[in-house]
Amino acid sequence: MVDLGYSAYMEDTSRGLPQFATAEFAPNSPTMSCAVCRGPITGAYFQVNGATACPECTRKVQAQAPTDSHAAFARALGFGIAGALAGFALYVIFALVTGLVVGLVSLAVGFVVGKAMSFGSRGVGGRRYQVTAAVLTYLAVSMSAVPIAIHQMREQRAQMQARELLAPPTLAPPSAPMNIPKVIGVLALVGIASPFLDLRNPTHGLIGLVILFVGIRFAWRFTAGRTYVVSGPHTPSPAGVILRRMELPIHAAPEPCGRCGASLSPGALACSGCHAMVHARRLEELAASARAHEERKALVAAHSDWQTALELLPPDSSQAAWVSAKLDELFKAMRQEAAKGGSHPWTRKLGPFAPIALLLLKGKFFLSLLKLKFLLSFATFAGIYWALYGAWFGVGLAVLILVHEFGHLIAVKRRGLAADLPMFIPGFGAYVRWNAAGVTPDTRALVSLAGPLAGALGAVCCALVWLRTQQGLWISLASFSAFVNLMNLIPIWTLDGGQAMVAINRPGRIGIAIAAVLFAAFFSQPLILLVAGGAVYRAFEKISAELPVNHGVTAYFMILIATLGYLSALAPLGATR
Repeated sequence: MVDLGYSAYMEDTSRGLPQFATAEFAPNSPTMSCAVCRGPITGAYFQVNGATACPECTRKVQAQAPTDSHAAFARALGFGIAGALAGFALYVIFALVTGLVVGLVSLAVGFVVGKAMSFGSRGVGGRRYQVTAAVLTYLAVSMSAVPIAIHQMREQRAQMQARELLAPPTLAPPSAPMNIPKVIGVLALVGIASPFLDLRNPTHGLIGLVILFVGIRFAWRFTAGRTYVVSGPHTPSPAGVILRRMELPIHAAPEPCGRCGASLSPGALACSGCHAMVHARRLEELAASARAHEERKALVAAHSDWQTALELLPPDSSQAAWVSAKLDELFKAMRQEAAKGGSHPWTRKLGPFAPIALLLLKGKFFLSLLKLKFLLSFATFAGIYWALYGAWFGVGLAVLILVHEFGHLIAVKRRGLAADLPMFIPGFGAYVRWNAAGVTPDTRALVSLAGPLAGALGAVCCALVWLRTQQGLWISLASFSAFVNLMNLIPIWTLDGGQAMVAINRPGRIGIAIAAVLFAAFFSQPLILLVAGGAVYRAFEKISAELPVNHGVTAYFMILIATLGYLSALAPLGATR
């Protein structure tokens, strides 16, 4: 029999209620380990950004913490300018190749600038880094309007010259010599002001400004720098950590232990020597109050008392485990009481209409359809695209994006997980909020790819209607919605392609990149090259080398790229709506 050193203080627990005088721990309680070196911690420890670390690793982290300097800022500025030029080129090339000026590219520009400056400074950040990143992001996006406008003017001039060749010759007045510095200055001013000049079309301009602001926020966040908050040293209990990490609304713990006189660490919940509970008296009061509430069937009050008691117990003690189980039991009882209380007197007053009212109140399907946030966000989303693209194309595009989001929703529900109805954000798209904590990478990837799959099916339906009717509206919807879904497959940020990469290892990511390049050439769709570039970027992540082989998700990803690439090439963007 193992002597735990506190048998003399054990109390009677035959009635099912634990004693709260002495903390009880399992004889083989796990020891703490350092989050950095993974080694066991036997003595004092530190908290580094909330993670437990041994003294040696804490010293290393503090020594390696980046420090600001003029050299670090100069490196960050150089990398930031390079990132801004890359973002500028990306914006311009995307617009010239696709013929579309898509504001979402601003997000990629902010991402590139922020990451570049953070890389250049080696993790150093601060206000001057953030302001610089914001300015570079704004200039990269706004100045991209200049080459785009020049390209459009050259095309218009070529068309005018072609018409003039067919017209009878006339004597043209001599043109004035061009003032190059003045032209450059005017173009620079127009470029800087271009995001606000777009407000001539209020809806389109406002959406563009909002997206640009979000892109600047990306750059701002990435250049905030890495900070290390170190607290300690802390003293653990021999049986485990019994310190609380936050101040609770209770009286401060006394300095000496009331039983053995040993000194107590600040915030201790039990004595490290004799394991006496620091808040034993308060725990007994809470237990008595909770029992009284349970006898009166006041389950909510009893639950509150036990919840307060749990905060005063060492988390690895047997008493904490018992109270946690009690809280679960009370919660289930509260749910059962709520279900039994569903039949109210007002249902009798409704007479024959009571079943209908109960169906509307309790039916999850009807409640989901009547959620106000979903309806209002979708109506606003559809209305804005109606104003931008006309009634038929705008509403049709909104419905196809809804189909994409319902693909995610159905995939989540099929796996027995909870999810909210889609929320629509004009200019950005939509999202389905669900709790991915604890799910496997495969599940996360399949849920992410379910949206583009549903979008591809919606585009196929539009294409089939076009084959039957030959109306340009349907082929435009098919092509444009496929283009939007293909953009979602770019494996960066929180896009669907980026979320699916968590289940694909390095060879799979390289295979996707190679396949994407081939599909881009075969379908003449340059957007697929962005998918290839993102896959190459993600292939260099360290975690990608540790992931297992997943041929299913990899093949699924490739099939979606091919399908959406083909559908997006059916009609030129901007075709008849």
